[in-house]
Amino acid sequence: GIDISEEMVNLVSQKELNVKLYDGMTLPFDKGSFDIVIIYQVFINLSPDIARNLLGEAGRVVKPGGKIFIDAIPHPEKSGLPTHAENWRTCIKKALRIKQPIHYFSYDYSFFTEEFDRLAFQQVSFFPCSALRTNGDSRFHTLFNC
Repeated sequence: GIDISEEMVNLVSQKELNVKLYDGMTLPFDKGSFDIVIIYQVFINLSPDIARNLLGEAGRVVKPGGKIFIDAIPHPEKSGLPTHAENWRTCIKKALRIKQPIHYFSYDYSFFTEEFDRLAFQQVSFFPCSALRTNGDSRFHTLFNC
């Protein structure tokens, strides 16, 4: 896997798991390296520029005809979901002794569909926990898992 946080890469590496540092620009893999790319619950942590770039990089490293699976979670303060009532990230931050602030970013469904169009993705499986679908666009396979 990859992580944008050097602190998390070091922590996971101590568990003898294979993880690489992602600089927010270029995924550390060659073009067409994977049949499947999974982007799991990271967009809430990424600024729009990095999020757009990550989608482009996913398209670069997936093989022709490969699949990209995306799972996005809602902004904790905006979602109202019970899982965010105690701000679970603050608990994790304390447990891991992480000192830097945690910033959250929110994206609605149109952010992703616009990027899918821009990148000329033919099909992306998109698994948002909560997303605003104002235009009813169903060109992309969507499952809601709230």
